[in-house]
Amino acid sequence: MEKISSLLTEEFIKRDIITSEKREICRIGIELILADIINFTAILLIGLIAGKFVYGCIYLVLFWTVRRFSGGFHAKTYAVCRTVTIGTFVLVLLAARLINAHLILYTAALDIAAIAAVVLFAPVKHPNKELSDKEIKMNRFFSLVSVLLFAAVSICLVSAGLKEGLCIALTLFAIAVLMLAGLISNRRREGKNDVKVC
Repeated sequence: MEKISSLLTEEFIKRDIITSEKREICRIGIELILADIINFTAILLIGLIAGKFVYGCIYLVLFWTVRRFSGGFHAKTYAVCRTVTIGTFVLVLLAARLINAHLILYTAALDIAAIAAVVLFAPVKHPNKELSDKEIKMNRFFSLVSVLLFAAVSICLVSAGLKEGLCIALTLFAIAVLMLAGLISNRRREGKNDVKVC
């Protein structure tokens, strides 16, 4: 991925699309886009193979909306990021397949846990991006609105007999777990930084 992004960046410089001063920013941006394309494609393919393409779409929409504002675990490498993202989706698929009774109870419990995590912890800091007070308030607001909206949709779908509602609740719960993982990771990182300073 680094080679491809570097080659594309050099081509952009050669064609005067960007200046050489923007080389690193462009290269990192291309790497992020390529990583997202690989993750999205893998999730949709897994969903298609499992006969649950809609679940893949639901998972991606929720990750792209709720998690964008709530924050959470951020891996140090693309490989770990890919493993966590795809692994989480596989766990959502497996859980949705295993839960066949009391759907409304499971959905409600998962939704409540996700809402509680957002209320208590959102937004989880990103280690490489400081948020202003205004951005923190906006991210908190949008993460709360989106988790409440999707939780309501999940309850409505399950009440109508559609298991896609359970998939929404499982994905929201997965986002909540990744928020907690992000908090733990940030604390460990801060602890290491404190040790280095002392």
